Amino acid sequence: MTEKHMDAQQQSDKSPEKLDLANRIRAWREAAGLRKIELARALSIDPSMVSKWEKADTSPGIENQHRIASACKISITEFWGKLPEAVGDA
Repeated sequence: MTEKHMDAQQQSDKSPEKLDLANRIRAWREAAGLRKIELARALSIDPSMVSKWEKADTSPGIENQHRIASACKISITEFWGKLPEAVGDA
């Protein structure tokens, strides 16, 4: 199996909900002007966790979702609402 095929297989194994959460984390982080390492520092976590969340390899629990929203200076309601236009339109 080629590496490209394995990546496609891994992507298809991820639920729509998990992919949506990953997209929201990336979108709000970028909208807040934060790099992955900056978000990780704000949450006191290893930067590799942010990458794993954004690739939907794993998902943050509800407490970390609230902390992500806070670091991005938005409410949890905004986090789960409409994505920021600049990122959502891209």
